Amino acid sequence: MPHSLDAQIAIAVLLFIAALALWRGKAPERWMGVILVANEVGYLATYTTTTPTAEPIGVLIVDALTAFAVIVVASRWRNRQWLKYAAALQLLEVGTHIAVAMDLRLMVHYAQVAGALWTIAFMISVLIGTLQVIWSDRRARRAAKASPPA
Repeated sequence: MPHSLDAQIAIAVLLFIAALALWRGKAPERWMGVILVANEVGYLATYTTTTPTAEPIGVLIVDALTAFAVIVVASRWRNRQWLKYAAALQLLEVGTHIAVAMDLRLMVHYAQVAGALWTIAFMISVLIGTLQVIWSDRRARRAAKASPPA
């Protein structure tokens, strides 16, 4: 379990977004909720601070698997524009890992901030997609109530 307060808050926000996607989303949003949680579990299982001079390959593998899963979901539900953004953001995360593995100086200057930025943007894209479904369902219910039965 992460000990820093900001990490705990980030995990709480991630769990809220995933729960909202699972509760109120349709199939692609639910898949993304599961993928969010699986990515975080994989990250927590593979990340280690014992080797600060090397890129954690386990985290790279977890993020690459997550990117693959998001691409599969995005290709299955092509009408959801936000899924394309989520896939692109996850690929940026993988690219950041690869860049750091090639030049560890980037870890100090770039990768820590970029990794957090890509993750936050990825979570926001899932939240936006879920909110779009919620609003769409709400509009459909209002329209159904407004139109008299035939």
